[in-house]
Amino acid sequence: MHQTNVPASVILGVALVESGSGSSALSRKFNNHFGMTGKNTNAMEKLGYRSRYKEYGSDTASFLHFCDVLGRKAFYPKLIDKQDYKLWVPAIRRTGYATSAELWEKKVKATIIKYKLYELDRISLDPLVK
Repeated sequence: MHQTNVPASVILGVALVESGSGSSALSRKFNNHFGMTGKNTNAMEKLGYRSRYKEYGSDTASFLHFCDVLGRKAFYPKLIDKQDYKLWVPAIRRTGYATSAELWEKKVKATIIKYKLYELDRISLDPLVK
């Protein structure tokens, strides 16, 4: 969150929904927690079928790439200083990120609320800021 200016609640909420809480084959075998498409070289070996989904060298690489993609969206400059998932999730949905957009938005918001991920958005790395 502090590195990318994307709220932690949004990053984790999307990852939980997209990866089935880390249990999906894509997240386990490709370190792909966001359903990002792109190059892979081991789909047949790791998944048993061809895949259009990107393979990452680590979980961290997947999270950073997701935030990098968001950082290039038109809405990003408008939300960079706002840590409110209620603004970010609909903005991501409007970019065409998910196929069932309205259902996806509801699932992400419900996940953020269920696990109180919004509380993470208030955490600062600076020990003097509370």
